[in-house]
Amino acid sequence: MAKHLNVQRAQLITPEFSNGLPVCFIGNKDRSVNIGLKSLQLCANSIMPYLVFLGQSMADKFPMHAEQYNQNINSMEYMSALLARESIDVFRQFISICFLFVIQAVDLRAKIDQNTYDLRLFLSKATIPTY
Repeated sequence: MAKHLNVQRAQLITPEFSNGLPVCFIGNKDRSVNIGLKSLQLCANSIMPYLVFLGQSMADKFPMHAEQYNQNINSMEYMSALLARESIDVFRQFISICFLFVIQAVDLRAKIDQNTYDLRLFLSKATIPTY
C-alpha cells in the first residue's frame, strides 16, 4: 500500500500529471522564497526505503534454535511481530504526509478553478467532516 501511495504522491506533485497545479504545490507565489512541499517530499522519500526494509521477509534469516531445534519458528515470529509494529508506526507517519499533499492539492485546485479556498464546492458531503 505504501509503494502505491508513494507513486500517487509523486505523480500528484509533478506538474506533468497534476493538471496545472503549481510546482511543489507552492501556495503563495508572492513570497521570494517558497519551496512548497519540497521538504515533505524529501521526508516521504526518506521514509519509503525504511518501510520497504521493515516489510522484508524473515524466512531467509537465520533463526535462533531453542528447545532442541523444536522452536525455530518462535524467534522469527517475535522478530516479524516487532517489525510489523514498527512498520505500522512508520506507515502512519508516511500516510500523514500523503494526506498533507492531498489537502494542499485540493486547496490549490479550488483556488485555481473557483478563486476560493472554500472546499465545499469540491468535496462530497461525506468527505467534508474528514477534511
